[in-house]
Amino acid sequence: MSDRRTRARILTLGIYATAIILIGVAGLTTARDPVVYEDTIVDTVYLAVPDTILEAVTSILAPRARDTADLREVATIVVAESRRLHLDPRMIASVIRVENPWLIRDTTSSAGAVGIMQVMPFHAGNYGCSGPLDDSEVSVCLGASILREYLEGALRAALLRYNGCSRAYCRGYADRVEENLD
Repeated sequence: MSDRRTRARILTLGIYATAIILIGVAGLTTARDPVVYEDTIVDTVYLAVPDTILEAVTSILAPRARDTADLREVATIVVAESRRLHLDPRMIASVIRVENPWLIRDTTSSAGAVGIMQVMPFHAGNYGCSGPLDDSEVSVCLGASILREYLEGALRAALLRYNGCSRAYCRGYADRVEENLD
């Protein structure tokens, strides 16, 4: 297992452990109903400390975001999808920061990728995510699901595959995403 992949797994476990410790030490309980996504109850660990995780995601997305309302909405969607897919929300946010740092919903790349996570149209309707690709929830649902699928291998390979990279000149993409995880 690569050092980066090991660090990513340890980091993810660390986020869960921190949340559990905060819940235990502070005696926090969630007053909210459990999050339900497509008839599935999502793990509620994040619900006890949403601001901490939301702040981490927001800080990754914030530097170039044009609208603070969009920023908060996208950060909330990222946290929800990370719960559903058991992914580090910072990784999803880091991909967004590289793919679409201004958080422009209806943007289309020269390659044809659309939305917040720059998803290719041939993915539309897959992974239980339906709707227009310029909808933030659909874009993050699809993008995070694609990442989840690709992460069966090494993190760096998954990031390059997400970006459609197969040549050496694409190597900088993974570096730009990973720098937000350190």
